[in-house]
Amino acid sequence: MPHVRLKTVKHIRRSGVQRSYQPGDVVEVGNQAAIEWLLDGSAEDPFCQVGPPPVSGPRSGEYGLRILSNSEDVSLAPVGALAKSLTISYGPPAIPCKYTVLWNPKKHISANLINLGFYRVLEDSDTAVGWEMAAGLVSLDTLARDFGSVVEREKTEALIGDLRLPVYEPGLIWARKCEGSERMISLWNEELKAQADPYHSFLRALYTSRVMLCTLPADWASR
Repeated sequence: MPHVRLKTVKHIRRSGVQRSYQPGDVVEVGNQAAIEWLLDGSAEDPFCQVGPPPVSGPRSGEYGLRILSNSEDVSLAPVGALAKSLTISYGPPAIPCKYTVLWNPKKHISANLINLGFYRVLEDSDTAVGWEMAAGLVSLDTLARDFGSVVEREKTEALIGDLRLPVYEPGLIWARKCEGSERMISLWNEELKAQADPYHSFLRALYTSRVMLCTLPADWASR
């Protein structure tokens, strides 16, 4: 596991006992915790054991931000400094870059959140575990049977056979460009062209494709 140097106070459980560590302390933590602390600025990587965030400077179009809007009058302020490092495009769901975050401007986003999501779909990272896409749940207690119109629920049940399914947030998705993710996006777009509900149509596209999707926590978008 990597060692990082803390920049803020951290409370870490060791052998069942929670201990407090101060700024300047070097601690050994799991890879995921190290990545998150580096991205939110609460730790640094003095021994270069973790490496830089996925997007920290120009990458020749490797990383993209697909804004799910037909209007380009969208503020990029929430994206912060990454706006200069991402290839920006607008329109319906698509994966124009090797790694793309699809974003509905009505949803919360930040530079740290973008990088945390990209870590889930990197093809050459131990944290990726083969994930081709990543999306968070709307909530822990929202199922397809509780959501959307009667017509949308009937379409979902007819196609999938069950409505006891968690509902994903389609306004913030990370994708790695590959056959599985592009097939899923194609199916989703076909539904959206018919003015289908974005939540139920996302579920139908997901369950009728073979994409490897990482399910993120319900509170993911609030990070």
